[in-house]
Amino acid sequence: MYCPNCGTEAVPEAVFCNKCGCNLKERAQPAPAPASVPYALPLKNSGLAAVLSFLFTGLGQIYAGKISRGIIFILVAVGVAMVTTTLLFAGLVTDSEGVVQSFDSLYLAAIVGILIAYLAFYIWQIYDAYILTNKYNDALKQTGQEPW
Repeated sequence: MYCPNCGTEAVPEAVFCNKCGCNLKERAQPAPAPASVPYALPLKNSGLAAVLSFLFTGLGQIYAGKISRGIIFILVAVGVAMVTTTLLFAGLVTDSEGVVQSFDSLYLAAIVGILIAYLAFYIWQIYDAYILTNKYNDALKQTGQEPW
């Protein structure tokens, strides 16, 4: 049951609204059913969005309709790959003949740190694609239009 004056949900046995004080027994009405909005666009599959993001960073966001976010995520992945590759080659210690002797541990620590941070980002972006697709579908069901 809802207050006919302010719309606040009230327990069925309440006499007065807890928010506005309206007498609920005199003006009791059943809550209106939410209107069903027809939508012409198909719903998007949130599982597919998560799989796309798992396969390639940012694709799930693009599928969900957040193109710029997906492109930014792709650029982050490419940037991380470039930085770690650069650090990998910069950390190689060679002798005068160009033969690799060892790998500098400071570079290794930097690479590991970057990859751990990227792993957290990678997992989050999969979840983000899943949630974005659910938000897209909910908005489409309520308004009949794409949310973004």
